[in-house]
Amino acid sequence: MSFVTTQPEILTAASGDLQAIGAALSAQNAAAAPAPLRVPADAAESTRH
Repeated sequence: MSFVTTQPEILTAASGDLQAIGAALSAQNAAAAPAPLRVPADAAESTRH
C-alpha cells in the first residue's frame, strides 16, 4: 500500500500563491483586452437601402 505525506501549511501557502498569480493574470488580461466595438442599431440600419 502506498502512503502520501503532506504538509498542510505548505499546501496552504502554495494555494495562496497560485490564487495571487491567477488574479494578477486576470487583471493583466482585462487591461490588455481591446474595448469592444459597438455599432449603434440606428447607424447599422441606415446603411441599408
